Amino acid sequence: MIERARNWIDDAEAVDLALRFSVVAVVVTAHYEPMLMVLTAVIAVVLLSNRRLLHHPAPWLIGAVLLTAWQMSQWYLFDNHVWLTTYWIFAIGLSLTSPIRQRALAVNGRLMIGLIFALAAAWKLGSPEFRSTDFFHYSLLGDDRFSFVAEYAGGLDGATRAADQVATQGLAARPEEWVTLHSNDAIRRIALVFTLWGAIIEVAIAAAWLLPTHRWRWLRPATLLAFVSTTYLIVPVGGFGCLLMAMGLTQEGEGGWPRTAYCAAFGLLLLYGPVWQGLFGP
Repeated sequence: MIERARNWIDDAEAVDLALRFSVVAVVVTAHYEPMLMVLTAVIAVVLLSNRRLLHHPAPWLIGAVLLTAWQMSQWYLFDNHVWLTTYWIFAIGLSLTSPIRQRALAVNGRLMIGLIFALAAAWKLGSPEFRSTDFFHYSLLGDDRFSFVAEYAGGLDGATRAADQVATQGLAARPEEWVTLHSNDAIRRIALVFTLWGAIIEVAIAAAWLLPTHRWRWLRPATLLAFVSTTYLIVPVGGFGCLLMAMGLTQEGEGGWPRTAYCAAFGLLLLYGPVWQGLFGP
């Protein structure tokens, strides 16, 4: 079975592979709204079972327009990953209208990845809260996605973590209030490591994917896979990671280990989140 999957991945056309994985990634990133996830899953089944429809720009462009209209009605409620998914659907639809669609999709995929991380790195480096490690320090104490790291690596017991999370609830609505959170030296060291790695890997991805790197092309998949494997190993919310892997698959002529690694990482991200939640989730 593994050998058959490997042969299918090796033999698949780059555009077809990227489109199929993108369809699944869209379904995964729609988890925030159950009805939308069901609807996208139904559409995904239709597209995946009809290659001609999958490769036609109309479903992608129509879907992007409808998603944009829906999201604009309450734009402040949606995570940036949700908006980026919609941008990618638009990019796919526009690429499929091109007479050189494989090249167009590859360029759009490369630019999307490069710009995503360039802008993310610029925000981080320009933010005093990030540079001071306060961002990750606060996340380790108050964000339940970091509970495993804070408890098992940082040495905070569950009761202390729960008290910190209760204390931080509602702070966004009452910014004038102050609360005291429990921390220690291990948490501060972890926050420093996360801050340094976050800045380094995002700058590296932006440079590798935006700059001409013919001789060092392997840096593109290497940096992207390093980001996904380290980020979503700790924070098991891999929907956006799946989308990044689908974008990576657009790179024409990039067979061999990058294609296999993107597909393997995609599958692991789909499985890892539910398994992690079952073992360590609240």
